Amino acid sequence: MTSTDTGPRIAVFAANRHAAPPGPAQPFWRLADRLATYLTRRREYGRLLDMPDYLLTDVGLTRAQIAEIKRDLRP
Repeated sequence: MTSTDTGPRIAVFAANRHAAPPGPAQPFWRLADRLATYLTRRREYGRLLDMPDYLLTDVGLTRAQIAEIKRDLRP
């Protein structure tokens, strides 16, 4: 494998995006992944809050359950 051939390593990382790539930047990637997860969950929480009660009922949620979800948003 030459120094420009990174195909297999990129494919392995792409297949498991939650795994930090090896090396000194690993703590940064872990932090970036946690931040991305937190921001995604926060956005989805906001979308749930914006939904009317009849739609929440359709998906099987109540406002009380949404409040429980908020507690789980800690990164």
